[in-house]
Amino acid sequence: MIQINADKTHVIFNEHHPSDCITLNDMTIKTANSVRYLGAEMIANEENRSTFLVRTSGVAKSIIKRCNIIKKLRKYKIPEKIFQQACHAFIGGMFNYFLPWIGGESAIKETIHPLKIAYHAYMRTYTGCMPSTPIEVLYAISRFPILEDKIITASAITVIKAEAQGTLL
Repeated sequence: MIQINADKTHVIFNEHHPSDCITLNDMTIKTANSVRYLGAEMIANEENRSTFLVRTSGVAKSIIKRCNIIKKLRKYKIPEKIFQQACHAFIGGMFNYFLPWIGGESAIKETIHPLKIAYHAYMRTYTGCMPSTPIEVLYAISRFPILEDKIITASAITVIKAEAQGTLL
């Protein structure tokens, strides 16, 4: 049996009114035009009523904040390999946590653009390059995969794992 916390559960409808709700037994679940999940905000898509949009600006902002924090480690002159491991854990871990479920959204500019900016900041932090370093050079120096490829790969692996474990919805 699954227990549902009605205070933390919302339903997204593209057309909704604040008074709309779903009642189940003695529980009332309210509708919303947006819901936060894994640090991102899912928003009802008014143009395509059967989908929702993912606003990634909050996630990107958090990643950039992590980049700025970890850059401060450079002043302690720790070995480069340890610094890069810290980058992968503290910054890359956030990408690894978030990217698998964004696969189909990577074609939407409003979704991918903030993530690209954050990914570029991650590469600059990892390599120690200046902000004026061209993106192509960052990719070459860091040897990071292209962001869209990373998203597609992470999404595909997640689906394959879910299928193998029998947890695919």
